[in-house]
Amino acid sequence: MAEVEYLLRSANHRVLMERDVDAGLRLLSAADSILLQLDDFALHGVRAALADEILALKGVRGNDVQGIYLRLEAIKGRLVALPLELPEYFAADAAKIADETTTGVWDALNAQLSKYLQVRRFDGATKPLLAPEEAVYLELNLRLMLERAQLAALRRQQIVYEQSLGSAQEWLLEYLDDTHPLVQEVVAEIDALVGVQLDQALPDVSSSLSAMLAVRRGES
Repeated sequence: MAEVEYLLRSANHRVLMERDVDAGLRLLSAADSILLQLDDFALHGVRAALADEILALKGVRGNDVQGIYLRLEAIKGRLVALPLELPEYFAADAAKIADETTTGVWDALNAQLSKYLQVRRFDGATKPLLAPEEAVYLELNLRLMLERAQLAALRRQQIVYEQSLGSAQEWLLEYLDDTHPLVQEVVAEIDALVGVQLDQALPDVSSSLSAMLAVRRGES
């Protein structure tokens, strides 16, 4: 009976504190199996409460948390391949320089350098760009945000989950080449994941524990 009480306390913790419906179901079912073996009529009320709680938990429309975790893991695996955003003048001129003949390469380079050294007015509308060495920190920050979203999904913390994915998406659109198909695929996948609802209302599973404690107090 002490083991049953422990299982019921654990089930309450997993459901109420960690919002882990599957673990709660396993713990309640394990407690009910032990009560079945005891075959004591005094425990009938405990088993009746357990039956209601198990049915209520089974009725919770759960999300595939493991699937969400794995989808985020797949995104993390693609981060290293995502292309940085390049300045428009550099991206356009790179192809032109590559087409120059060998004898005209230096003239072309000099012409391009003179363009790069021109003073350009910054009014805040220009998209910020990252140097290649800074891309390492961007990838690290993106990875941390995705891992934070994974942990939030496991704990069904909706606000943290959405904030983490929102930050990752902002950085993707701000610093990476959003015209590249790979970036567009990752952004679309995060869009789909942001719409997942994790914080569903969960049933109260404390009645069986209260009934169990009442039985044990009666024994003492």
